[in-house]
Amino acid sequence: MLTYVSYAVRSFIRALDNLLRRLGRAPDYVVFILEGSYPQLRPPRGNFWQRRLAPPKTSLQELAEQFRQVAGDPRVHGVVLHLRRLRMPLAQLQTLADLIRELRTAGKRVVAWSASYYDSANYYVACAADEILLQPGGSVYPLGLHRGFLFLADALERIGLQADIIQISPYKTAGDLLTRRGLSDEARQMANWLIDESYAQFTQAIAAGRDLDEAGARALIDHAPYTDLEAAHAGVVDTLIGEEDLRRT
Repeated sequence: MLTYVSYAVRSFIRALDNLLRRLGRAPDYVVFILEGSYPQLRPPRGNFWQRRLAPPKTSLQELAEQFRQVAGDPRVHGVVLHLRRLRMPLAQLQTLADLIRELRTAGKRVVAWSASYYDSANYYVACAADEILLQPGGSVYPLGLHRGFLFLADALERIGLQADIIQISPYKTAGDLLTRRGLSDEARQMANWLIDESYAQFTQAIAAGRDLDEAGARALIDHAPYTDLEAAHAGVVDTLIGEEDLRRT
């Protein structure tokens, strides 16, 4: 019984808080700090102590809901994305970029800003925004994709172990981790195909975001890294601006 009463009280307080926010003056721009990784779906609600000791991370599902709330609020002009290091696979970066495009389609201006640097991950996301800004003194790291492969056959041999795995096809490479010392020709072929496809998507995102053709996007990537002044001169970023001046953009 107490659980239902507690839930009803929390729901009432949340609804009242949302109403007061709606009645108050909304900010011209909403700031989102994006960093680290985001689980795809909202995590299950833990118990009281779990929520206090290990607060659940914001998921892409919840971030999408927040973005759509902003998109549907006519009082908000736009969004500032404070981009830090993102540790997310390309598929999730694409999801995040699509959410930014939804904001723009809804008529919101989206500004991407970094206080220190852009790397391949956060620059990919930034290219979905209307503008890309950088703190003076920041930089753009080398851009592109890389992938590492781990093989444990030598390590297992040193402790007297050997994996016994039957490979049913040269392209079935899950067991290579334990049985090989390097990439087979077939595995290298698949890896190159996958990386080439990801690189093509990465290049297309930069081309669209920077209003370049494919050759121009490849040149932008190939000439990285950039200092702050080099990035502004080459059109890698639009403006060099400090955080205190963001409100005047």
